[in-house]
Amino acid sequence: MSDDPAFRRRASVTKRLFVAVVFFTSLGITFHCEATDSHTTQPDWKIGYWFWEEGRRTPFVPEMEPDLLYVKVGQFQRSGSSQSILVGGDLRGFAEQPLGSVNIVDSGWWHPPSLPKAKAYIAVWRNDSPICPDIALVPQLIKHYQELKHRAAKAGQQLVGLQIDHDSPTNLLDEYARFLKALREALPQTDLISITALLDWFRPNTRIAEVLQWVNEYIPQFYDVDADRSAETSLHIAKTIDASTWAPIFNAYGRPYRIGISSFGRVAIVKSQAPAERMYFRDLSPLEVTANKGFAFIAERRNEAGEPVVQYKVTRAAENEKYGTFAPGDIIEMILPPQESAREAYMAAKALGGLCAGVVFFRWPTENEALVLLPDEIQDLIAGKNLTARRTVVEAEDGECAAVGCADLYLRLGNRFPRKSITLWINTSSELEYILPAEHMKVRIQGLRTLEVRLPPYAGVPRIYVGRAVTRDPARFTVKTQP
Repeated sequence: MSDDPAFRRRASVTKRLFVAVVFFTSLGITFHCEATDSHTTQPDWKIGYWFWEEGRRTPFVPEMEPDLLYVKVGQFQRSGSSQSILVGGDLRGFAEQPLGSVNIVDSGWWHPPSLPKAKAYIAVWRNDSPICPDIALVPQLIKHYQELKHRAAKAGQQLVGLQIDHDSPTNLLDEYARFLKALREALPQTDLISITALLDWFRPNTRIAEVLQWVNEYIPQFYDVDADRSAETSLHIAKTIDASTWAPIFNAYGRPYRIGISSFGRVAIVKSQAPAERMYFRDLSPLEVTANKGFAFIAERRNEAGEPVVQYKVTRAAENEKYGTFAPGDIIEMILPPQESAREAYMAAKALGGLCAGVVFFRWPTENEALVLLPDEIQDLIAGKNLTARRTVVEAEDGECAAVGCADLYLRLGNRFPRKSITLWINTSSELEYILPAEHMKVRIQGLRTLEVRLPPYAGVPRIYVGRAVTRDPARFTVKTQP
Protein backbone atom coordinates (compact mmCIF):
# COMPACT_ATOMS: atom_id res chain seq x y z
CA MET A 1 0.00 0.00 0.00
CA SER A 2 2.91 2.36 0.53
CA ASP A 3 3.21 5.23 -1.96
CA ASP A 4 7.01 5.06 -1.72
CA PRO A 5 8.29 2.98 -4.67
CA ALA A 6 11.47 2.09 -2.77
CA PHE A 7 9.36 -0.07 -0.51
CA ARG A 8 6.65 -1.36 -2.79
CA ARG A 9 6.34 -2.58 -6.37
CA ARG A 10 3.10 -3.90 -7.74
CA ALA A 11 4.33 -6.65 -9.98
CA SER A 12 1.35 -8.81 -10.80
CA VAL A 13 -0.49 -6.38 -13.07
CA THR A 14 0.41 -6.97 -16.71
CA LYS A 15 0.29 -4.77 -19.76
CA ARG A 16 -2.47 -7.02 -21.11
CA LEU A 17 -4.99 -5.66 -18.62
CA PHE A 18 -7.12 -3.52 -20.93
CA VAL A 19 -7.18 -6.16 -23.65
CA ALA A 20 -8.14 -8.81 -21.13
CA VAL A 21 -10.94 -6.72 -19.62
CA VAL A 22 -12.46 -5.94 -23.01
CA PHE A 23 -12.32 -9.64 -23.92
CA PHE A 24 -13.80 -10.55 -20.54
CA THR A 25 -16.85 -8.31 -20.80
CA SER A 26 -17.44 -9.03 -24.49
CA LEU A 27 -18.03 -12.68 -23.66
CA GLY A 28 -20.80 -11.79 -21.26
CA ILE A 29 -19.36 -14.15 -18.67
CA THR A 30 -21.33 -14.45 -15.43
CA PHE A 31 -20.11 -15.70 -12.10
CA HIS A 32 -21.28 -18.10 -9.45
CA CYS A 33 -19.99 -17.32 -6.00
CA GLU A 34 -20.59 -19.79 -3.19
CA ALA A 35 -20.54 -17.05 -0.59
CA THR A 36 -21.15 -17.58 3.07
CA ASP A 37 -23.92 -14.98 2.88
CA SER A 38 -25.82 -13.13 0.18
CA HIS A 39 -25.68 -9.45 -0.73
CA THR A 40 -28.44 -8.41 -3.08
CA THR A 41 -29.29 -4.89 -1.90
CA GLN A 42 -27.45 -1.65 -2.44
CA PRO A 43 -24.98 -1.25 0.47
CA ASP A 44 -24.59 1.98 2.41
CA TRP A 45 -22.13 4.32 0.73
CA LYS A 46 -19.13 5.14 2.93
CA ILE A 47 -15.93 7.16 2.45
CA GLY A 48 -12.77 5.77 4.00
CA TYR A 49 -9.04 6.50 4.19
CA TRP A 50 -5.98 4.37 4.68
CA PHE A 51 -3.94 5.51 7.67
CA TRP A 52 -0.42 4.40 6.89
CA GLU A 53 1.99 6.20 9.20
CA GLU A 54 4.62 3.78 10.38
CA GLY A 55 6.83 6.64 11.59
CA ARG A 56 4.17 7.80 14.03
CA ARG A 57 4.26 11.33 12.72
CA THR A 58 1.53 13.76 13.78
CA PRO A 59 -1.55 13.19 11.60
CA PHE A 60 -3.60 15.95 10.05
CA VAL A 61 -6.65 16.77 12.18
CA PRO A 62 -9.60 17.76 9.98
CA GLU A 63 -12.97 19.28 10.67
CA MET A 64 -14.75 16.23 9.28
CA GLU A 65 -14.97 12.69 10.68
CA PRO A 66 -14.54 9.90 8.10
CA ASP A 67 -16.85 6.92 7.94
CA LEU A 68 -13.96 4.43 7.98
CA LEU A 69 -10.27 4.54 8.78
CA TYR A 70 -8.16 1.56 7.65
CA VAL A 71 -5.25 1.63 10.09
CA LYS A 72 -2.02 -0.22 9.37
CA VAL A 73 -1.16 -2.03 12.59
CA GLY A 74 1.38 -4.64 11.49
CA GLN A 75 2.75 -6.87 8.79
CA PHE A 76 3.76 -10.40 7.95
CA GLN A 77 7.53 -10.60 8.10
CA ARG A 78 9.71 -13.41 6.78
CA SER A 79 12.98 -14.40 8.35
CA GLY A 80 15.58 -17.05 7.72
CA SER A 81 17.70 -18.03 4.75
CA SER A 82 16.91 -17.28 1.13
CA GLN A 83 16.69 -19.87 -1.60
CA SER A 84 16.38 -19.57 -5.35
CA ILE A 85 13.12 -21.00 -6.64
CA LEU A 86 11.99 -21.54 -10.21
CA VAL A 87 8.95 -19.40 -10.88
CA GLY A 88 7.03 -18.17 -13.87
CA GLY A 89 3.96 -16.24 -14.94
CA ASP A 90 3.02 -13.60 -12.44
CA LEU A 91 5.99 -14.38 -10.21
CA ARG A 92 8.60 -13.09 -12.62
CA GLY A 93 11.02 -10.89 -10.73
CA PHE A 94 10.63 -12.82 -7.48
CA ALA A 95 13.05 -15.67 -8.06
CA GLU A 96 14.95 -14.96 -4.84
CA GLN A 97 12.54 -15.47 -1.96
CA PRO A 98 13.07 -15.79 1.79
CA LEU A 99 11.71 -19.21 2.69
CA GLY A 100 12.34 -19.12 6.44
CA SER A 101 9.79 -18.65 9.20
CA VAL A 102 7.03 -16.05 8.98
CA ASN A 103 6.08 -13.85 11.91
CA ILE A 104 3.35 -11.30 12.46
CA VAL A 105 4.90 -8.02 13.57
CA ASP A 106 2.57 -5.52 15.21
CA SER A 107 3.13 -1.81 15.60
CA GLY A 108 0.29 -1.68 18.12
CA TRP A 109 -2.91 0.29 18.20
CA TRP A 110 -3.01 4.04 17.93
CA HIS A 111 -4.79 6.09 20.57
CA PRO A 112 -6.23 9.61 20.46
CA PRO A 113 -4.99 12.14 19.52
CA SER A 114 -2.48 10.20 17.39
CA LEU A 115 -5.31 8.45 15.58
CA PRO A 116 -7.91 10.71 13.92
CA LYS A 117 -11.51 10.25 14.97
CA ALA A 118 -13.61 8.05 12.71
CA LYS A 119 -17.01 6.42 12.94
CA ALA A 120 -15.39 2.99 12.62
CA TYR A 121 -11.92 1.47 12.21
CA ILE A 122 -10.44 -1.55 10.41
CA ALA A 123 -7.02 -2.95 11.40
CA VAL A 124 -4.70 -3.65 8.44
CA TRP A 125 -1.86 -6.16 8.20
CA ARG A 126 0.45 -5.86 5.20
CA ASN A 127 2.27 -8.72 3.50
CA ASP A 128 5.20 -7.46 1.39
CA SER A 129 6.04 -10.90 0.05
CA PRO A 130 4.26 -12.41 -2.98
CA ILE A 131 4.12 -15.66 -1.02
CA CYS A 132 0.80 -16.08 0.78
CA PRO A 133 0.86 -16.15 4.60
CA ASP A 134 0.67 -19.67 5.97
CA ILE A 135 -2.59 -20.94 7.45
CA ALA A 136 -0.66 -21.78 10.62
CA LEU A 137 -0.45 -18.04 11.30
CA VAL A 138 -4.21 -17.61 11.61
CA PRO A 139 -4.44 -18.24 15.39
CA GLN A 140 -1.64 -15.74 16.00
CA LEU A 141 -3.35 -13.17 13.77
CA ILE A 142 -6.68 -13.64 15.54
CA LYS A 143 -4.98 -13.20 18.92
CA HIS A 144 -3.34 -9.95 17.81
CA TYR A 145 -6.60 -8.67 16.40
CA GLN A 146 -8.59 -9.41 19.54
CA GLU A 147 -5.96 -7.62 21.66
CA LEU A 148 -6.15 -4.55 19.42
CA LYS A 149 -9.93 -4.62 19.52
CA HIS A 150 -9.82 -4.59 23.32
CA ARG A 151 -7.42 -1.63 23.34
CA ALA A 152 -9.53 0.26 20.82
CA ALA A 153 -12.70 -0.30 22.86
CA LYS A 154 -11.00 1.08 25.98
CA ALA A 155 -10.11 4.19 23.96
CA GLY A 156 -13.70 4.57 22.76
CA GLN A 157 -12.88 3.50 19.20
CA GLN A 158 -15.04 1.06 17.27
CA LEU A 159 -12.80 -1.55 15.62
CA VAL A 160 -15.14 -3.55 13.37
CA GLY A 161 -12.81 -5.82 11.41
CA LEU A 162 -9.45 -6.53 9.88
CA GLN A 163 -7.96 -6.17 6.42
CA ILE A 164 -5.27 -8.21 4.71
CA ASP A 165 -3.16 -6.21 2.25
CA HIS A 166 -1.52 -8.93 0.16
CA ASP A 167 -0.58 -8.48 -3.50
CA SER A 168 -0.98 -12.12 -4.39
CA PRO A 169 0.31 -13.14 -7.81
CA THR A 170 -2.77 -13.90 -9.85
CA ASN A 171 -1.81 -17.52 -10.45
CA LEU A 172 -1.60 -18.11 -6.69
CA LEU A 173 -5.07 -16.88 -5.77
CA ASP A 174 -6.14 -20.40 -4.83
CA GLU A 175 -3.58 -20.39 -2.01
CA TYR A 176 -4.82 -17.00 -0.87
CA ALA A 177 -8.38 -18.33 -0.83
CA ARG A 178 -7.36 -21.17 1.48
CA PHE A 179 -5.75 -18.72 3.90
CA LEU A 180 -8.84 -16.48 3.90
CA LYS A 181 -11.13 -19.49 4.42
CA ALA A 182 -9.17 -20.46 7.53
CA LEU A 183 -9.28 -16.86 8.74
CA ARG A 184 -13.04 -16.60 8.19
CA GLU A 185 -13.71 -19.84 10.04
CA ALA A 186 -11.61 -18.72 13.03
CA LEU A 187 -12.89 -15.14 13.27
CA PRO A 188 -16.30 -14.39 14.83
CA GLN A 189 -18.90 -13.69 12.17
CA THR A 190 -19.54 -10.28 13.72
CA ASP A 191 -16.04 -9.16 12.71
CA LEU A 192 -15.50 -8.12 9.10
CA ILE A 193 -12.78 -9.37 6.77
CA SER A 194 -11.61 -6.93 4.11
CA ILE A 195 -8.91 -7.38 1.49
CA THR A 196 -7.19 -5.13 -1.00
CA ALA A 197 -7.37 -6.31 -4.61
CA LEU A 198 -5.22 -5.95 -7.71
CA LEU A 199 -7.01 -5.30 -10.98
CA ASP A 200 -5.18 -8.16 -12.64
CA TRP A 201 -7.08 -10.62 -10.45
CA PHE A 202 -10.23 -9.85 -12.42
CA ARG A 203 -9.01 -10.92 -15.86
CA PRO A 204 -10.39 -14.14 -17.38
CA ASN A 205 -9.80 -17.59 -15.89
CA THR A 206 -8.55 -16.62 -12.43
CA ARG A 207 -9.56 -17.98 -9.02
CA ILE A 208 -10.80 -14.63 -7.74
CA ALA A 209 -14.31 -15.96 -6.99
CA GLU A 210 -12.80 -18.47 -4.55
CA VAL A 211 -11.03 -15.61 -2.77
CA LEU A 212 -14.06 -13.33 -2.52
CA GLN A 213 -16.41 -15.89 -1.04
CA TRP A 214 -14.57 -15.64 2.31
CA VAL A 215 -14.51 -11.85 2.70
CA ASN A 216 -17.06 -9.20 3.58
CA GLU A 217 -15.61 -6.65 1.20
CA TYR A 218 -12.75 -6.13 -1.22
CA ILE A 219 -11.05 -2.94 -2.42
CA PRO A 220 -9.81 -2.83 -6.03
CA GLN A 221 -6.96 -0.32 -6.16
CA PHE A 222 -7.01 2.08 -9.08
CA TYR A 223 -3.50 3.41 -8.64
CA ASP A 224 0.08 2.19 -9.07
CA VAL A 225 -0.96 -0.69 -11.29
CA ASP A 226 2.25 -0.52 -13.34
CA ALA A 227 5.01 -2.78 -12.08
CA ASP A 228 7.96 -0.66 -13.20
CA ARG A 229 7.97 2.92 -11.94
CA SER A 230 11.53 3.51 -13.05
CA ALA A 231 10.58 3.35 -16.72
CA GLU A 232 10.69 6.54 -18.73
CA THR A 233 6.99 6.32 -19.55
CA SER A 234 5.87 5.72 -15.94
CA LEU A 235 4.55 9.19 -15.25
CA HIS A 236 1.24 8.52 -13.57
CA ILE A 237 -0.11 7.22 -10.28
CA ALA A 238 -3.85 6.94 -10.74
CA LYS A 239 -5.65 4.70 -13.20
CA THR A 240 -8.79 5.97 -14.91
CA ILE A 241 -11.96 4.23 -13.70
CA ASP A 242 -14.18 3.23 -16.62
CA ALA A 243 -17.52 2.43 -14.98
CA SER A 244 -18.95 0.81 -18.10
CA THR A 245 -16.06 -1.67 -18.13
CA TRP A 246 -15.70 -2.43 -14.44
CA ALA A 247 -19.29 -2.30 -13.15
CA PRO A 248 -20.40 -5.60 -14.77
CA ILE A 249 -17.20 -7.30 -13.57
CA PHE A 250 -17.22 -6.22 -9.93
CA ASN A 251 -20.99 -6.39 -9.44
CA ALA A 252 -21.16 -9.96 -10.74
CA TYR A 253 -19.39 -11.43 -7.71
CA GLY A 254 -22.17 -10.76 -5.19
CA ARG A 255 -19.80 -9.15 -2.73
CA PRO A 256 -19.66 -5.48 -1.59
CA TYR A 257 -16.58 -3.55 -2.63
CA ARG A 258 -15.09 -0.09 -2.26
CA ILE A 259 -12.83 1.56 -4.82
CA GLY A 260 -9.28 2.50 -3.83
CA ILE A 261 -8.48 6.01 -5.12
CA SER A 262 -5.17 7.88 -5.16
CA SER A 263 -4.99 11.18 -3.27
CA PHE A 264 -1.22 11.63 -3.27
CA GLY A 265 1.54 12.90 -5.53
CA ARG A 266 5.18 12.03 -6.03
CA VAL A 267 8.50 13.75 -6.77
CA ALA A 268 11.11 12.08 -8.94
CA ILE A 269 14.62 13.05 -10.03
CA VAL A 270 15.61 12.10 -13.57
CA LYS A 271 19.39 12.07 -13.75
CA SER A 272 20.86 13.57 -16.91
CA GLN A 273 23.29 10.66 -17.14
CA ALA A 274 20.52 8.04 -16.85
CA PRO A 275 17.35 9.57 -18.33
CA ALA A 276 15.43 6.27 -18.35
CA GLU A 277 15.62 5.96 -14.56
CA ARG A 278 13.84 7.82 -11.79
CA MET A 279 14.63 8.22 -8.11
CA TYR A 280 11.59 8.99 -5.97
CA PHE A 281 11.45 11.17 -2.87
CA ARG A 282 8.45 11.13 -0.61
CA ASP A 283 9.47 14.04 1.65
CA LEU A 284 10.75 16.50 -0.96
CA SER A 285 8.09 19.21 -1.06
CA PRO A 286 7.25 21.34 -4.11
CA LEU A 287 8.21 24.43 -2.10
CA GLU A 288 11.79 23.17 -1.82
CA VAL A 289 11.88 22.88 -5.60
CA THR A 290 10.03 25.95 -6.82
CA ALA A 291 11.74 28.33 -4.38
CA ASN A 292 15.23 27.16 -5.34
CA LYS A 293 16.96 29.63 -7.66
CA GLY A 294 19.04 26.80 -9.08
CA PHE A 295 15.95 25.10 -10.52
CA ALA A 296 14.20 26.48 -13.63
CA PHE A 297 10.59 25.80 -14.58
CA ILE A 298 10.16 23.82 -17.82
CA ALA A 299 6.51 22.90 -18.24
CA GLU A 300 3.25 21.73 -16.71
CA ARG A 301 1.04 19.16 -18.39
CA ARG A 302 -1.60 16.55 -17.62
CA ASN A 303 -0.81 12.87 -17.82
CA GLU A 304 -3.16 10.15 -19.06
CA ALA A 305 -4.80 9.92 -15.62
CA GLY A 306 -5.49 13.68 -15.50
CA GLU A 307 -2.83 14.32 -12.86
CA PRO A 308 -0.78 17.53 -13.13
CA VAL A 309 2.90 16.87 -13.88
CA VAL A 310 5.32 19.77 -13.34
CA GLN A 311 8.95 19.70 -14.53
CA TYR A 312 11.92 21.76 -13.33
CA LYS A 313 15.48 21.61 -14.62
CA VAL A 314 18.57 21.87 -12.42
CA THR A 315 20.62 24.78 -13.77
CA ARG A 316 23.40 24.73 -11.21
CA ALA A 317 24.76 22.07 -8.88
CA ALA A 318 23.16 21.87 -5.45
CA GLU A 319 23.77 19.74 -2.37
CA ASN A 320 21.00 18.52 -0.11
CA GLU A 321 21.52 16.66 3.16
CA LYS A 322 18.61 14.29 2.55
CA TYR A 323 18.64 13.96 -1.24
CA GLY A 324 22.29 14.18 -2.24
CA THR A 325 23.61 16.09 -5.23
CA PHE A 326 21.52 17.72 -7.91
CA ALA A 327 23.62 18.05 -11.04
CA PRO A 328 23.06 20.54 -13.89
CA GLY A 329 20.80 18.95 -16.47
CA ASP A 330 18.90 16.77 -13.96
CA ILE A 331 15.13 17.00 -14.29
CA ILE A 332 12.79 17.18 -11.31
CA GLU A 333 9.34 15.82 -12.07
CA MET A 334 6.48 16.45 -9.66
CA ILE A 335 3.20 14.60 -9.95
CA LEU A 336 0.98 16.85 -7.87
CA PRO A 337 -1.90 15.44 -5.82
CA PRO A 338 -4.94 15.08 -8.06
CA GLN A 339 -7.76 17.57 -7.71
CA GLU A 340 -10.01 17.41 -10.75
CA SER A 341 -9.10 13.77 -11.36
CA ALA A 342 -9.85 12.85 -7.72
CA ARG A 343 -13.39 14.08 -8.14
CA GLU A 344 -13.67 12.32 -11.50
CA ALA A 345 -12.54 9.07 -9.88
CA TYR A 346 -15.06 9.51 -7.08
CA MET A 347 -17.91 10.15 -9.51
CA ALA A 348 -16.85 7.15 -11.62
CA ALA A 349 -16.96 4.98 -8.48
CA LYS A 350 -20.45 6.29 -7.80
CA ALA A 351 -21.45 5.32 -11.33
CA LEU A 352 -20.48 1.68 -10.72
CA GLY A 353 -23.71 1.21 -8.79
CA GLY A 354 -24.66 -2.30 -7.78
CA LEU A 355 -22.64 -3.49 -4.80
CA CYS A 356 -20.15 -0.62 -4.80
CA ALA A 357 -20.18 0.46 -1.15
CA GLY A 358 -17.97 3.53 -1.36
CA VAL A 359 -14.38 4.62 -1.83
CA VAL A 360 -11.15 4.50 0.16
CA PHE A 361 -8.55 7.20 -0.43
CA PHE A 362 -4.86 6.45 -0.12
CA ARG A 363 -3.93 8.01 2.19
CA TRP A 364 -4.48 10.04 5.37
CA PRO A 365 -1.76 12.74 5.49
CA THR A 366 0.48 13.89 8.29
CA GLU A 367 0.12 17.43 9.60
CA ASN A 368 2.51 19.14 7.20
CA GLU A 369 2.76 16.71 4.28
CA ALA A 370 2.92 18.55 0.97
CA LEU A 371 2.03 15.86 -1.58
CA VAL A 372 -1.22 14.44 -0.19
CA LEU A 373 -4.68 15.95 -0.45
CA LEU A 374 -6.12 16.83 2.95
CA PRO A 375 -9.40 15.15 3.92
CA ASP A 376 -11.10 18.55 4.09
CA GLU A 377 -9.92 19.27 0.55
CA ILE A 378 -11.25 15.92 -0.65
CA GLN A 379 -14.62 16.66 0.94
CA ASP A 380 -14.78 19.94 -0.98
CA LEU A 381 -13.71 18.29 -4.23
CA ILE A 382 -16.29 15.51 -4.14
CA ALA A 383 -18.93 18.12 -3.27
CA GLY A 384 -18.06 19.89 -6.53
CA LYS A 385 -16.31 22.87 -4.93
CA ASN A 386 -13.24 24.51 -6.45
CA LEU A 387 -10.24 24.57 -4.14
CA THR A 388 -9.24 27.99 -5.49
CA ALA A 389 -12.26 29.37 -3.62
CA ARG A 390 -10.96 28.17 -0.25
CA ARG A 391 -9.93 30.94 2.13
CA THR A 392 -6.28 31.59 2.96
CA VAL A 393 -5.65 32.14 6.67
CA VAL A 394 -2.72 33.26 8.81
CA GLU A 395 -1.93 31.61 12.15
CA ALA A 396 0.25 33.17 14.85
CA GLU A 397 2.03 31.34 17.66
CA ASP A 398 3.31 33.39 20.58
CA GLY A 399 7.10 33.67 20.44
CA GLU A 400 7.23 34.48 24.17
CA CYS A 401 9.47 37.54 23.86
CA ALA A 402 9.78 39.56 27.07
CA ALA A 403 10.25 43.20 26.04
CA VAL A 404 8.38 43.23 22.72
CA GLY A 405 5.63 41.35 20.95
CA CYS A 406 6.76 38.49 18.73
CA ALA A 407 4.95 35.71 16.91
CA ASP A 408 5.80 32.86 14.58
CA LEU A 409 3.57 33.26 11.54
CA TYR A 410 2.15 30.46 9.40
CA LEU A 411 0.03 30.54 6.25
CA ARG A 412 -2.59 28.00 5.24
CA LEU A 413 -3.25 28.55 1.55
CA GLY A 414 -6.77 28.02 0.30
CA ASN A 415 -5.29 26.65 -2.92
CA ARG A 416 -2.02 24.90 -2.06
CA PHE A 417 -0.91 24.44 -5.67
CA PRO A 418 -1.26 27.81 -7.46
CA ARG A 419 0.10 27.66 -11.00
CA LYS A 420 1.73 31.07 -10.66
CA SER A 421 3.60 32.84 -7.87
CA ILE A 422 1.31 34.75 -5.52
CA THR A 423 1.66 37.75 -3.23
CA LEU A 424 -0.13 38.06 0.11
CA TRP A 425 -0.25 40.86 2.66
CA ILE A 426 -0.26 40.18 6.38
CA ASN A 427 -1.55 43.07 8.46
CA THR A 428 -0.73 43.48 12.15
CA SER A 429 -2.52 45.41 14.88
CA SER A 430 0.78 46.70 16.30
CA GLU A 431 3.68 48.45 14.59
CA LEU A 432 6.32 46.15 13.15
CA GLU A 433 9.91 46.27 14.35
CA TYR A 434 11.39 43.62 12.01
CA ILE A 435 10.80 40.16 10.49
CA LEU A 436 13.06 37.08 10.49
CA PRO A 437 11.95 35.28 7.31
CA ALA A 438 11.94 31.49 7.11
CA GLU A 439 13.94 29.59 4.54
CA HIS A 440 12.46 29.82 1.02
CA MET A 441 10.36 32.84 2.07
CA LYS A 442 10.46 36.28 0.44
CA VAL A 443 9.08 38.68 3.05
CA ARG A 444 9.44 42.43 3.39
CA ILE A 445 7.92 45.14 5.55
CA GLN A 446 5.58 47.61 3.85
CA GLY A 447 4.72 50.59 6.00
CA LEU A 448 4.29 50.28 9.75
CA ARG A 449 1.83 47.39 9.95
CA THR A 450 2.05 45.29 6.78
CA LEU A 451 4.19 42.36 5.64
CA GLU A 452 4.36 41.51 1.95
CA VAL A 453 4.86 37.78 1.36
CA ARG A 454 5.72 36.35 -2.06
CA LEU A 455 5.23 32.64 -2.58
CA PRO A 456 6.41 30.56 -5.56
CA PRO A 457 3.97 28.44 -7.54
CA TYR A 458 2.96 24.92 -6.44
CA ALA A 459 3.93 25.60 -2.81
CA GLY A 460 2.07 22.53 -1.56
CA VAL A 461 2.90 22.66 2.14
CA PRO A 462 -0.37 22.80 4.13
CA ARG A 463 1.06 25.07 6.83
CA ILE A 464 3.83 27.30 5.52
CA TYR A 465 6.16 28.89 8.03
CA VAL A 466 6.61 32.56 7.11
CA GLY A 467 8.97 33.65 9.86
CA ARG A 468 9.08 35.44 13.21
CA ALA A 469 7.50 38.87 13.29
CA VAL A 470 8.60 41.28 16.05
CA THR A 471 6.16 44.07 16.92
CA ARG A 472 6.18 46.93 19.42
CA ASP A 473 3.35 45.27 21.37
CA PRO A 474 1.63 41.87 21.22
CA ALA A 475 -0.39 41.88 18.02
CA ARG A 476 -3.19 40.25 16.07
CA PHE A 477 -2.60 39.25 12.45
CA THR A 478 -4.84 39.04 9.39
CA VAL A 479 -4.07 38.14 5.77
CA LYS A 480 -5.34 39.69 2.54
CA THR A 481 -4.97 38.86 -1.13
CA GLN A 482 -4.92 42.57 -1.99
CA PRO A 483 -2.65 45.29 -0.48
